[in-house]
Amino acid sequence: MNHVKVVGVRVGEALYEKIEAYAKTRGLSISEAVRRVLEEYFGGEKTLDEFIAARVIANDEIFFRIVKAKLEINSNLKTPLEAILREFRG
Repeated sequence: MNHVKVVGVRVGEALYEKIEAYAKTRGLSISEAVRRVLEEYFGGEKTLDEFIAARVIANDEIFFRIVKAKLEINSNLKTPLEAILREFRG
């Protein structure tokens, strides 16, 4: 038999609003929404790398900041990035 543990966490208003929006769009309670996110993250369904990649793909601002930072560290990446852009420009 599984024993259920209760975890309490304090969050700021902005994070609460994100959780609330996530829950509302999926027809979940706040508790169910938090549980689902935690299960997806820690449940082995996604690795940390997959979680990070999904966040980067979903957020253009994060993606652009990462690309810019990577280019500042390694300017040799400019050539392959230009090749990728040419490929998509057709």
